[in-house]
Amino acid sequence: MQAAGQETLQNDQIAPSTQTAEKGTGQNGHSHDQVISKPPYTKTNVISEGDLVIIFLSRDRPPIPLTVTSGQELTNTYGSFPHDEMIGKPFGARLASKNKRGFIHILRPTPELWTLALPHRTQILYTPDMSFISAHLGLSPGARMIESGTGSGSFSHYATRCVARKHIQSSGYGWKGVAKTEKDRSNRKKRKKTEDEFDDERQEGAEEDEEEEETIMQPSDAQEADILERLSAPPNAYVAPREGRVWSFEFHAGRAVKAWHEFEQHGLFPTLSLRHRNVVKNGFGLEGVADAVFLDLPAPWDAIPHAAEAMRKDVPTRICCFSPCVEQVLKTVAALRKAKWTDIETYECLNRTHLSIWCGPGAQNYTPSIDEAVERIREVEVKKGKRRDMQIQRARKERQERIQKEGDENDAGKAETTSELKVEKVRPEEENAETEEDAETNGKEGATDPSTPQAKEDGKSLQRANVLSRPFTDMRGHTSYLTFATLLPRIVERQPDPTLEREKENEKRKQLNKERAQKRKQASLEEA
Repeated sequence: MQAAGQETLQNDQIAPSTQTAEKGTGQNGHSHDQVISKPPYTKTNVISEGDLVIIFLSRDRPPIPLTVTSGQELTNTYGSFPHDEMIGKPFGARLASKNKRGFIHILRPTPELWTLALPHRTQILYTPDMSFISAHLGLSPGARMIESGTGSGSFSHYATRCVARKHIQSSGYGWKGVAKTEKDRSNRKKRKKTEDEFDDERQEGAEEDEEEEETIMQPSDAQEADILERLSAPPNAYVAPREGRVWSFEFHAGRAVKAWHEFEQHGLFPTLSLRHRNVVKNGFGLEGVADAVFLDLPAPWDAIPHAAEAMRKDVPTRICCFSPCVEQVLKTVAALRKAKWTDIETYECLNRTHLSIWCGPGAQNYTPSIDEAVERIREVEVKKGKRRDMQIQRARKERQERIQKEGDENDAGKAETTSELKVEKVRPEEENAETEEDAETNGKEGATDPSTPQAKEDGKSLQRANVLSRPFTDMRGHTSYLTFATLLPRIVERQPDPTLEREKENEKRKQLNKERAQKRKQASLEEA
């Protein structure tokens, strides 16, 4: 069995440039070629030419995937960044632009970062959904799972890292970038069309939908035809002991080829096995090997019977169906109940992001204690009293000077009345100005006055309180529904009860001892 599995191992490792062939001998004595795929990555923390890196700009900008190529430059709003300066730097380094007006961080790719930066070919799963699915499917190193609907490869990277052993998985070290071909550039130019051309395409949409199945099965060049021919081979069910495996299936020919290039450059083989196959019509081609199945299909209920065939029969197995609409969920649940699945549950993952606010001394929203607030108010009142006394003394001095200068009692009385009115007019203005200055000082020092206006952050008012965090106003909404179910074991092996076995052995021993005692007694009687 092992030799037969080794003979078909070459189906999962499709002729990358780093393969070598070795001779082996099967149990029948005949030699066969065993294809061994050497990983294209090297486990090092230093960036080299051809490596795939993730460019992190800021928290409000999505990361950018970049293949480091000598002689090229990365240009963005922060300046120009030559690729030659990236070579030799460790992952996570900060690189300044030529004009020294900005910088970027060069990060090592991980499944989480790749999910945010990958080129979208279909709708993808994000980290909250993927972590939730992995936990409920029980994925761990050494597990074997089936993924139907490779798409952009987001969950494929995540699941491969979950089931792979440490000595096999690259974990993002030295991922190689997929080079842009002339075909990709020409396709990008073809996408730039006028509005009239788009209107014509909408009118012909019905005819294109009918021919879509035939079109996606036809490769565009000889290289893709060779890859598709090998990807169309039956999947290999053999997995080495204690090793994990992800069998991924994709119906669309173009997406399957692009996914294969990415997986090969990222070193996911042989833990991941990719196949171009219509699992709804032809099934998975596997039987009794998978611990879990993930279905990302328009009609997952049609693939549930094939999933049951691929599941192991000696242990409980799990399934997850990814469905955007409730109508799909209802049909999926009905099919699961009909197929005798149990523990059927449906979840919806909603990501809720909170903004953390520091409320310590010196912070913008710091709320002082009552004693500190009372002490500050007293200090403000003392300053206001001193300022009033100074104003009164200044007004009296002006009045005396004016009386001495004019020398007339009537004029002195008029001057007194005028000066008092002047003091009354000036005093409120100065007090209001000082109140505003004190409010600004209190805001800078972090003190709080009940009469001061509320603080503002992101255009919204925040009450002066011990606020630790608050949710963002704009968050990602509904993505899909996740339906889980369990298939109970169908082959139950009766395990012997150790207590009963021990009792049977004791009975046999007692019977044997009894027979021996009778033989000895009979022999002694004969001698007598």
